[in-house]
Amino acid sequence: MIVKPGYNPLILFGLAVCLAGFDGIRDARAEALVVLEYPGFSGGNSSSNEFARNPNHKARHKIEKDETLSEILHRYYGDSGLNMKFIELAVVSINRSAFVRGNPNFMFAGKNLHLPSLTEIDQLLRGQNGSGGAVSTGDNRDEIFFIGG
Repeated sequence: MIVKPGYNPLILFGLAVCLAGFDGIRDARAEALVVLEYPGFSGGNSSSNEFARNPNHKARHKIEKDETLSEILHRYYGDSGLNMKFIELAVVSINRSAFVRGNPNFMFAGKNLHLPSLTEIDQLLRGQNGSGGAVSTGDNRDEIFFIGG
């Protein structure tokens, strides 16, 4: 078993044994378990990125001529360890008027982008506004869907 520093190998081994015996399998065997770490992500909140350290941190950015959304996201969320495609979907969803027909490849120069906090992204995912009420326009183009595991 290969375990990254900071993880408890006994807990991971127990989890592997429990999962092997789950779902009515009679011959539960312990399997090797490898815990991997994504590049740019550390087990704790030691990241220098404010979005990773503070789940309520948000920012604003004025779009300059010839800027791309990818450049902006890497400037603000770059070392956070977050999935950039997911962040892109959230930013486009929150800032529809800054994009031509909701297309992340075409932004209007001079518009201000609201760069959401992790808390706001979580609320968007759950379909809630800041007060906890459901937000629905009746149009599923404003939603982020996760399909699969």
